[in-house]
Amino acid sequence: MHVERFIPQSLLLGHCDLVVSHAGFGTVLGAMQHGVPMVLACLAADHWYNAKRCAELGLARVVGRDAQSAPGLCELAGGALSDDELRAGAAAMKAAFGELPDVSEAVPLLERLAREKVPIA
Repeated sequence: MHVERFIPQSLLLGHCDLVVSHAGFGTVLGAMQHGVPMVLACLAADHWYNAKRCAELGLARVVGRDAQSAPGLCELAGGALSDDELRAGAAAMKAAFGELPDVSEAVPLLERLAREKVPIA
């Protein structure tokens, strides 16, 4: 383990075997895009919803309120690192992100939506 004050996630996530986070949207989305399994210890706001959905999708293990301690996190992280199903779920999510259209395709669709004012099928 190496501790730093700040490293942009975009530079780091591709080199990680596991993400341990508070289940904030940005971290969860980054881990999903890079196909990295997660252990999520929620703090507040939308964290519990994000964590629940990640667990349902087979992308994460969630630390319950009663286990949010160093030993609890270590136990879940160790198990997550050796969980083939969790890794497979994360890899499948990365593949799904890879199939999404490029963001440049959104501009013509938004222009059409503004012009026609009807849902685009």
